[in-house]
Amino acid sequence: MSVLQAQFERPRSVARFDAALRAWSVQDPELAEITCHDRLVEVLGSRDYPRQDEVLFTLLRRAAASDVGGVVASELVMNAMLPAVPGITGRVIRACRAASSDRQHRGVRGVGVSAAEDDHDLQATVIGHLWERVRCFPLQRRHHVAANLV
Repeated sequence: MSVLQAQFERPRSVARFDAALRAWSVQDPELAEITCHDRLVEVLGSRDYPRQDEVLFTLLRRAAASDVGGVVASELVMNAMLPAVPGITGRVIRACRAASSDRQHRGVRGVGVSAAEDDHDLQATVIGHLWERVRCFPLQRRHHVAANLV
């Protein structure tokens, strides 16, 4: 479990995220009905992908700020994207294996990491790069936001 995931289990931290979302829901129409972390999880867990893009993009705009609000928005986006980390890590591992083998491969296939492939250092690197992507997301990419982050 990452430090960020542990943070989302502490009531005091969740209250901080909820307070930020309540304030932002008044300022940003895209976040109008998202007044708490649970509601954010519900929206991002739905199959309404245009709505997910809208919400993630709004949070990424806030994440670009260099103030405390930018960090809070970044943490919210990171928490939403953490379930993708094992799949990204698995693709990186397989891409490295494919590049070092004699066999020809077209692209990187598959998702997830088996227990034998679990590499915590690589996962930490992926999480670090994801943090960088969140903080420096190219805001001209308004569509397929989650896919662009991954």
